[in-house]
Amino acid sequence: MHGTHGLGGVALSPGPPPQPRHAVDALAQALHDEPPGTLTLVAVGPLTNLALLETMHPGALRRAQRLLVMGGAVSVPGNVTPHAEFNFHSDPIAAHIVLGAGAPVELFGLDVTTQAIMSPDWIVSLREVGTRCAQAVHAMLSGDAKRELLLHDACPVACLLEPDLFDGADHPLGVDWAPGPTEGRVHVQDGGGTSRVVTRVDAARLLDLVRERFGRLP
Repeated sequence: MHGTHGLGGVALSPGPPPQPRHAVDALAQALHDEPPGTLTLVAVGPLTNLALLETMHPGALRRAQRLLVMGGAVSVPGNVTPHAEFNFHSDPIAAHIVLGAGAPVELFGLDVTTQAIMSPDWIVSLREVGTRCAQAVHAMLSGDAKRELLLHDACPVACLLEPDLFDGADHPLGVDWAPGPTEGRVHVQDGGGTSRVVTRVDAARLLDLVRERFGRLP
């Protein structure tokens, strides 16, 4: 979708080398070291590592203050199948485990992220920001000018910065994890844990926030 290396053909400077420690071990240590109810986790991909954490350390996710998840589609169609969004479809068992862990989950699914549309004019405006980061993002997005581009992963992060950008409602949720045509579907269920499903965003303010933050990066 975004080129061979996932960055729209834009070459970035090498980052630090990968660490030998597994991500699950790092998460477990962080949640153990911090007092319960103080650490916020943001998940913007398939929930495999979080599910593995909960499986290896039952109750670990309940130690988090908040768990903000980009994934799922509750009341709108999916973007991989008619029923499922990419992250949840990639590992529906993981999504099932995480949503059922009793953690304070806030779900930023396609219900809200499809409202966060990056217009061609907004993408062009990134050139005016002037920072190297903004220029790189502009180059990445410019290659997809023929598609509707959405700010999926930025939504849960933006909620940490400006919570009043978003609104939603609490629902007990489940995930269809068995193979089949509805695999990865999120559905409201009777009883069980309750998650916050985010359904509305002030898209104009969100776009302003993202552009302003690009201006703070080198």
